[in-house]
Amino acid sequence: ELVERDPRTDIGWEIDASGLEELLVETHRRTSLPLLVMETGAACADDRVEDGRVADQDRIDYLRDHLAA
Repeated sequence: ELVERDPRTDIGWEIDASGLEELLVETHRRTSLPLLVMETGAACADDRVEDGRVADQDRIDYLRDHLAA
C-alpha cells in the first residue's frame, strides 16, 4: 500500500525540490555563471534503528529528489 507522506522535515520545514531547481535555473539564466551547490540537507530523525541500521528513508528521499533537481 502506497502511503503519501507529508513533505516536511522533522522541524516542520516544507520539502520542495522544485524550489531548488527553479532557483538554480533562474540564477543561471540571469548570470550565465556556473553554479555549484555546496550543501543541502534536512532535519530528519536519525534515531530509528531497524536491524542494526538507521532507518533513514526520509533523508534518502530528500537527497535523491534534490540531486535530481
